[in-house]
Amino acid sequence: MNGALIARGTAANLITFTSNQASPAKGDWKNIEFTDSSVDATFDGAGNYTGGGILEYCVVEYGGSSVIGAVETDIASPLIDHCTVRNSASSGIQAVGTNSTPVVIRNNTVSGNMWGILAFDGSSVISNIVNGNTNGGIGVLYYSTVTGNTVSGNSASDEGGGIYAKGSTVMGNTVSGNSASDEGGGIYAESSTVMGNTVSDNSAGFDGGGIYASYSTVTGNIVSGNSSSYGDGGGIYAAQSIVTGNIVSGNSVSNGRGGGIHASYSTVTGNTVNGNLAKICSGIDAETSPVTNNAVRDNSDGGICGADGQVMGNTVNDNSGNGIYARDSIGVMGNIVSGNSDGGIFAWDSPVISNTVTANSVSTWGSAVYFLGSGDFLYNTIIGNTAVSPTAMIGGVAIDGTPQFHHNNLYGNSNYDVVVLSSGDISGTHNYWGTVATVDILAHVYDWYDDSSRGRLLFIPYVQDPDPDAPVPPPQNLRANFTGGSASLSWDAIPSTTTGYSYKVYYDDACTPSYSGAGATQGDSPVDVGNATQFALSGLGSGGICIAVTAYDTRGRESWYSNEVSRPWRAYLLAVLKR
Repeated sequence: MNGALIARGTAANLITFTSNQASPAKGDWKNIEFTDSSVDATFDGAGNYTGGGILEYCVVEYGGSSVIGAVETDIASPLIDHCTVRNSASSGIQAVGTNSTPVVIRNNTVSGNMWGILAFDGSSVISNIVNGNTNGGIGVLYYSTVTGNTVSGNSASDEGGGIYAKGSTVMGNTVSGNSASDEGGGIYAESSTVMGNTVSDNSAGFDGGGIYASYSTVTGNIVSGNSSSYGDGGGIYAAQSIVTGNIVSGNSVSNGRGGGIHASYSTVTGNTVNGNLAKICSGIDAETSPVTNNAVRDNSDGGICGADGQVMGNTVNDNSGNGIYARDSIGVMGNIVSGNSDGGIFAWDSPVISNTVTANSVSTWGSAVYFLGSGDFLYNTIIGNTAVSPTAMIGGVAIDGTPQFHHNNLYGNSNYDVVVLSSGDISGTHNYWGTVATVDILAHVYDWYDDSSRGRLLFIPYVQDPDPDAPVPPPQNLRANFTGGSASLSWDAIPSTTTGYSYKVYYDDACTPSYSGAGATQGDSPVDVGNATQFALSGLGSGGICIAVTAYDTRGRESWYSNEVSRPWRAYLLAVLKR
């Protein structure tokens, strides 16, 4: 088409471009092509069509060839709107526009082709339904945008089963059930922005079951139920990219690392990563990448693995396996590590500073924190961790190296608070042990005095109160007696000779932090109870309820939660009356 093609049907009266064969097949005819000399579409300020080339309410089927699309633009910019493009021997729509006059492709249904939509050089691909194409759903290159599309059930023999983007923006799409033999089952992005998409149930043969990103920004997406067979990153694979503010859940890797996120030379911050699965490191697996301020919960084999990067400010709780594994890290700092089933932190030649490590159970390595090598171990709160294996006699910290071990709060760990594994003495002064009795401290340290092949922990002088610059210790041993709609609570006071602590009671019918319940007679969650260690909540109704307690100090710093107590939902059975 060298002039102006204006083909405008209606929803009730479609214009059909089809085969003239009795048994139509893909490639029966060539295509509709808009050339450089065709008349471009024009729009008003609101984006409404005002003139020029247009396909609207058309059906284009059984066209194309091995190299051309059924609808093709060659440095031309018509409007393609509300059309059905299907069963092409190649692409359904193949568009090359210009940066100044993009091709607008919107509100179409594109299915049963090889590529669904291929768009280059400033094209706008908006609100299309793209499904069942055999070599990828949507592919865009160079300054193009892909927004608001539904992309499902497409496959690709290489990258990008759902969407392939290079130098473009992919925003607000629903991408589900696509597959790629190589990388990026849902979205493959290079030098692009991937924002606000819902990416679910896609699969990749290698890296990035949901999203594969290189030199890209991946932000604000919901990534769930995706899988990778032989690569890394069941949810998101990121190389030299920024991954921020995503919800990444229920993804899996069969034979690789990072069920939720795998990152290499990237930044991973502010994501929620839960319920993912991998053989190694199910939550976040990071190489030379800072991992900061993420919530990592309920993953099947470890929360965060970090090498050659910083692991800081994350909340890592209730994962099966280890909470944080860090090797050659810049620092493991300011994390909350709680309720993990095979230890809290494993740190190898990595400084461990200002973390809260509590309520983890430990077996294989036998410690809430296993410290190997050199580096500082300062200002941590390590309390209430438990060794569950008869051979794992360490509940708190195992030291197999030469750290400076100072200003930590260490108590209530079973069976020991600290075990020295290395042969040299350890400088371990100015720590708080939950007691001021030297004999009691010795009973909770396993070192040279118990096994002469080990070094000594030189713990004198020690301090009489929790270190004011370490995290506030969470309360221990919360107990509850539920009667009707009330709960009588008690917990252990934080051991201290001079420092005053106060407490807050949290409740909710959802048994996960942050316990934001409402309706109790004493007020909405949390209820500040001052320095009391006993309290009664009433007006809780008859349904399920979960309760936890925190402590705060005179500076207003608040601890992590205590153990949780709960009253389950009541189960009612229907009575069947026989006559």
